[in-house]
Amino acid sequence: MNRPNRRVAVVLACLMLWQVLFALAAYPRGLAPAKASPLQAGLRANRLIEPLDVVPLARLGYADATLRGRAVSAEFFVPGPGEFPVAGEHWLDLDYQPSSLLAPGSVMTVWWNGLPLADRSLAGLPGGRARESISVPAERISREVNRLQVQATLRLTTGECPDDDQGMHLTVFSTTQVRYSYAGRAPFARPVAPDLGQFPAPFFVPNSGQAPPVRLVLPAAPSSAETTAALRIAARLGNAAAARGIDLSVLHEGRWRAADLDSAHLIFVGAAGTLPSLDALAAAAGVQRSAGGAFLDPAGVAAMADTGVLFAVQSPWNPARLALVVR
Repeated sequence: MNRPNRRVAVVLACLMLWQVLFALAAYPRGLAPAKASPLQAGLRANRLIEPLDVVPLARLGYADATLRGRAVSAEFFVPGPGEFPVAGEHWLDLDYQPSSLLAPGSVMTVWWNGLPLADRSLAGLPGGRARESISVPAERISREVNRLQVQATLRLTTGECPDDDQGMHLTVFSTTQVRYSYAGRAPFARPVAPDLGQFPAPFFVPNSGQAPPVRLVLPAAPSSAETTAALRIAARLGNAAAARGIDLSVLHEGRWRAADLDSAHLIFVGAAGTLPSLDALAAAAGVQRSAGGAFLDPAGVAAMADTGVLFAVQSPWNPARLALVVR
């Protein structure tokens, strides 16, 4: 690296460090966690996430899609109901507009997760904008992400036409929406399965419509190494999230509120002796500790001071969230 680039890197690192330290100082001091069972805490926290009743494509960042040609197709990825149990009827409100010049043999098929929901003839329609409500079977709804496809074969009344004829088109509008129905407004907390092989999941899951927040928990007086480690983790998650963004913030040991831990995935960065909150994690995971507080591996050997990831477990504050400990 040449000298000017090195100076830029140092300035950027200092700015990032200042942001983290400012976030650490922003949390009020002296707040202790509420004494509640993990189940009660998890249910209370999950109510912070509201179910998705109506999901318009525009809210997901999609624009109107005008399809041109003889055989056309468009696909959209729609978040599912997440942790909320579905019940009753579910609907796809498809807003579309075919060309008024389409001839018999022009047909449209709507697919949901590989299942054809509806076949419609596009010939003879006046060419105005139309909305059609199509039933979506509950058993074909994925709680995370669903794939919606609109496929069509278009023909013109003028006989044989080139595939790029301007009159051969079908528009799917971004006002198209999915409507879910629920058994209740309270979520069902599905216990998370710790699997670091899936990282950055569950801290970030692409196309998730109800991503829980992520909290980095640092010691009351973090060292430069601990702050750097937290910055690296934040950068890794930020790169994965990209334009989608991620609800990521820093908590200071001893200054967090109960809801901060109840609702979020947690990443603890620091030594065991500087993070008293790890006592609850170690007990939940069945991890043994030495008399000095060091974590022991299955063979009873204390983890080295420069150990990286120590363990990942279900959060004792909410079994639907993951708690990761990094040293």
